[in-house]
Amino acid sequence: MLADAPERSAGGTAAAAFGVAEGGALDLHEGIATPDEKQAVTDPRGNGCPRWPETLWMANLTSGELHPGRCRATNKCAYCARLFAVETSEMLLLDAMEDAPVLYAVLTAAEHLHHSDLRKHLTKLRRSLKRRWPDVRWAVIREYQRRGALHVNLMVKGVPKEDRDDFHAAWTSLWCSRVDAQEVAQYTGVIGDEIALTKYITLHFMKESQAPGIGWKGHRYSATLDYLVRPASVMREEARGSLRRKRLRFRLAAERTDELHRRLASAIDLEDHVTAGNVYRELIAGTDPSPDELATALAETEATTWELRHHEPDTWLPRNRRRGAQRELGGGGAGHPTNHPHDLPAAA
Repeated sequence: MLADAPERSAGGTAAAAFGVAEGGALDLHEGIATPDEKQAVTDPRGNGCPRWPETLWMANLTSGELHPGRCRATNKCAYCARLFAVETSEMLLLDAMEDAPVLYAVLTAAEHLHHSDLRKHLTKLRRSLKRRWPDVRWAVIREYQRRGALHVNLMVKGVPKEDRDDFHAAWTSLWCSRVDAQEVAQYTGVIGDEIALTKYITLHFMKESQAPGIGWKGHRYSATLDYLVRPASVMREEARGSLRRKRLRFRLAAERTDELHRRLASAIDLEDHVTAGNVYRELIAGTDPSPDELATALAETEATTWELRHHEPDTWLPRNRRRGAQRELGGGGAGHPTNHPHDLPAAA
């Protein structure tokens, strides 16, 4: 991913510089789960948003299923922060597929920078760099070390790869003149695999272990206005749609796999070797849905109507039994129809 990463970079180990996590590559929710999620969960709602009211549910008026909502407060809820990290990763991935970043820079400082001070420093830094590179722009991902220090990771566009050394010398000189930092502790590298590095950076550096404390005010991700190929609101909507299609594809493949396993087990019990062989070959060929199946399922999902309903705790439906379960949509309170669950208003 980085064409010339050193043995150890300012942002972490050599494995991190190359975009390889210790223990495997990060993707979607991998590597950002908290230890508590691996333990037994007593809340029958499952590992969802703990800030969502216990008696408030989203009712799927098409299937009759009940789903918990989420508060979407990314600085107050670890669960919503993880979903935001996944969404941001997908947004930057889609952007990199159209206009990939060229350089990757790590800014460090001995002092504990406040995010408002960091914003001022980066504004001054970019203003100076634009004198030579008028199109320079970047996405910023903040990483908080255990000691509380702030590392800043930049994915840079608008600077040719050939100018890496000049760019590094220019920004490190300016940065170290403004904050308590050493030039040797800064890093700039040429990105070799833009897609892999984008996925790694956005997921690795937004892990809960490297996040600020609950209640912190600010944004761990930001970008210059001209960094994305389209406005952020449009790119985020595209990212949500992409993630929705990926989740739907995974669910359809899992359901198809379960069906084939049941058919295979039944054929083996009946000693029907011909059927068992055919089913086994279907499993080997793969269970990914066809484009038509995916389009049909996506259209059904888009047409789903949701409504907020109040239910007492004895009507809780555990997450691992929620899919496919049909329940009566009784309960009091007027609902608020909406087309998608993420469009629902956040609860107080």
